Amino acid sequence: MLRPPGPDSPRCHVHAGGANSLKPGQTEYWVAALEQNHDLISFFNNPTLTESGWRYGVGVERGLDRRTSAGASLHSLIFEGRRETYAELSLRRALGPMLFDLSAAQQFGQGRAYRLETLGRLGKINFQAETVWIDGGYSSSLVDNDLRREHRLRFDSSLKLGKMAVPFQAAFHQMARRDGRKVNEMSTRASLVMRGLSLTGELSYRQTTGGPPNARPDDKDGARASLLANTRIAGMPVRGEARFRLSGAKRGFEYARLSIEKNLSNNADAKFEMEHDEEERRTRFALGVTRQFSKFALEGEGNYSSDGSFGLGLNLTFSFGPNPNGGGVRFSNQKLARTGQAGVSVFLDNDGDGRFSAGDKALPDIGITAGYDSARAPTDESGRTIVEGLRPYQPVLVAIDETSLPDPFLRASGKGVVITPRPGVATKVQLAVTPTGEVEGVLYGLSLTPRDGVVLELLDQAGKPVATAMTEYDGFFLFQQVPYGTYSLRVTRESAEVLGVRRELASDLQLKSGADLVRMGKVQLDARPGSIANADAARTGAPDG
Repeated sequence: MLRPPGPDSPRCHVHAGGANSLKPGQTEYWVAALEQNHDLISFFNNPTLTESGWRYGVGVERGLDRRTSAGASLHSLIFEGRRETYAELSLRRALGPMLFDLSAAQQFGQGRAYRLETLGRLGKINFQAETVWIDGGYSSSLVDNDLRREHRLRFDSSLKLGKMAVPFQAAFHQMARRDGRKVNEMSTRASLVMRGLSLTGELSYRQTTGGPPNARPDDKDGARASLLANTRIAGMPVRGEARFRLSGAKRGFEYARLSIEKNLSNNADAKFEMEHDEEERRTRFALGVTRQFSKFALEGEGNYSSDGSFGLGLNLTFSFGPNPNGGGVRFSNQKLARTGQAGVSVFLDNDGDGRFSAGDKALPDIGITAGYDSARAPTDESGRTIVEGLRPYQPVLVAIDETSLPDPFLRASGKGVVITPRPGVATKVQLAVTPTGEVEGVLYGLSLTPRDGVVLELLDQAGKPVATAMTEYDGFFLFQQVPYGTYSLRVTRESAEVLGVRRELASDLQLKSGADLVRMGKVQLDARPGSIANADAARTGAPDG
């Protein structure tokens, strides 16, 4: 958030096990120059365009150890009609499944900015946190002129409703502005995927305090609820959205939008949209047709509003750059040289090896998230999509939106991949979706009777616990929604110490296509050597534990 969009820079990836950045002792340099917002063909001048002209940059980054890298860069560019120069230092460090990114930027003659971002996983909760502090008059294209400090915190997890997983998200955002205003925002969001229908509900609250004495109340403040629904009707994607205000003088219905898309041919799509704004008492209807050509897109649109206004438009757009999915050149309506992109492919990992191989297949219609944003379109028939418009140099988690998975027995393999986008460079990301199965059995104690209240854990081939279960009154245990793969079963350390038994119970438990239920039957606890109490229990037949 501190570094203005600029030239190329090394990137750092975080996978399940941590980071993969520059090798220890490896140094990378970059030097770049480009002319911002310069059209090859222009029919008029845009007087409101304040970021133009030539910009220059130079930077260096060095790997300190396997998980740490440090960098420095210098940028000169036109911002708000005048040339500004920025210097920045950065330090990246991976700790287990977490990545920390600390940076400090100096705008010569103005001020400084400091930023710390961390993302990772704690238990079953994914989190992302960011804090920015401004000292002096620092401003850039990624930092508002009136911002003093900003903090963001977001948690993602999944709740269980029977056999159904419900993705859940909670977020907090706070801003302090230079005029004394402080903005606090909180939101919580949950999704429910049923056959042919996806529902997402969100509750949010925003409060603005402080500021000048004559400041007007912010109409964005208050509590709101929104509902988003996605489905298909007659093969056409239908998306509906409704928002309601829960507090303040203007409580009640606030906004609604409905969109329907229709595939006219392999190269043409039509979209109908209707939206209503209750505050403006206005309803708008729009119909657009997009025709994809080999080197550009032509879009025609007509719209009519209930206040009598109407409009007609014809757009010709294109931008070209390397195609991360399949090679060659691709065309886009975004300015690819200024933002980062990710070419994402999603596949069904039938053999559970985490790689696309024979027997696996591409998955279409899968949504992709990238931090607070998402891909414009789900994956196509080849399982591919491109995420565009990523902020340069800002680490972002690219992951599968599990609400878009077509089957509740499918799960994303891992929590995604963290990339650091670079302007004009597309990063390739491959994400696996794995079918799931179940492992069940009955646990018996040392006295050959069913044992309840014992906590068991399932481990993957790397020895990492992936699920836990507690035995019921009759010794029965069940692990649900376990991704395909090979697992071992053991008693947790705490339960093993209390019972005086060995931890290991079974190995080579395989879940795969055609064998997605492992019935272990009777599983016997084994006394740990030197455990007198359990040895006596086994010899006398007394209840163990």
